[in-house]
Amino acid sequence: MSPQKRKPKSRSHSRPLLVLVLLVLIVAVVASWGSSQNERTQEFQVRGHWTLNQLDSALKSDLGYHPIIPFSFWAKNIGYPQAKACRLLIKPHSHWWNLLQELRANRGQTHNWVLHSGWHLAKISQSLSQCIDADSAEIASVLSDELGLEPWNVNSHTWPALFIPNTYNLSASTHAYGLIERMKRESDVWWTTKRLEKASAQGITPVEAVIIASIVTKESNKADEYESIAGVYLNRLRRGMKLQADPTVNFARGKIERVRADALSIESPYNTYLHEGLPPGPICSADPRAIDAVLNYKKHDFLFFCAKIDGSHRHHFSKTFEEHKRYARAFNRAMNERERSR
Repeated sequence: MSPQKRKPKSRSHSRPLLVLVLLVLIVAVVASWGSSQNERTQEFQVRGHWTLNQLDSALKSDLGYHPIIPFSFWAKNIGYPQAKACRLLIKPHSHWWNLLQELRANRGQTHNWVLHSGWHLAKISQSLSQCIDADSAEIASVLSDELGLEPWNVNSHTWPALFIPNTYNLSASTHAYGLIERMKRESDVWWTTKRLEKASAQGITPVEAVIIASIVTKESNKADEYESIAGVYLNRLRRGMKLQADPTVNFARGKIERVRADALSIESPYNTYLHEGLPPGPICSADPRAIDAVLNYKKHDFLFFCAKIDGSHRHHFSKTFEEHKRYARAFNRAMNERERSR
């Protein structure tokens, strides 16, 4: 009897295990392939209106991510189905997994935005673009949109009246019009019943109070002078005199420098040497102390003021033009001598 041939052992039971191991290895390789190419820490902004495919593109162009499987695939399947506005600091050669965790953790990101006194449109737009879901051009465009600003009872000139300097906690997902809505709410809170009553007693509206206060803000950095300066302008308005405020000339020409006679004829509705009454809007974000100084003004008889020549950044206040001219001549002589000595 011939020996019985042994049948070879079936390897079919080992194939699934082999396939599983191969799959695990493939996934591991794919997952490990995808680090940013930035050599130094870099800021990366995610816009709230992006699709995940647009996020993919931005990661490639801005940070050099080139994973074998698109980032959007992992995002959809690991808890990040939709782009959320935020700003991240990406460390050099960050792995996509770490980035995904950062994106998930910052879906509700907020920023403390500090609005300073004396800021103009360009500075406000640039600063806000670091905190909300809009770039500086978008913000500037919205603040110049007459029809778009109507719901908040402001226009392209008066919108700064809503921007009361303070620290504001803003969601990174805030869009430009959402910002206006927020600033209107904050302004309404700031304008208490008592402040509104004071404005009425002065015979001005809240917006007019902020316009005057914005000029006061640019006239002096000494808060204890604010009420005296505000009083000069209120006195001039009540007597039908032109304000003749140097800061409005600087605003009209778009630069800050010594105001000479040739600058007084610049044609602009903001030039208060040419036009009577108030300019059409605030010339900067007005210091809240200056607004209160306008509201709290008690009567005085000063109609003029001139910077002192002692370097104190304070002012002489005068009731008559003759007295003012003496101070002005002394100031101009000192300025001329200073410029010649440079």
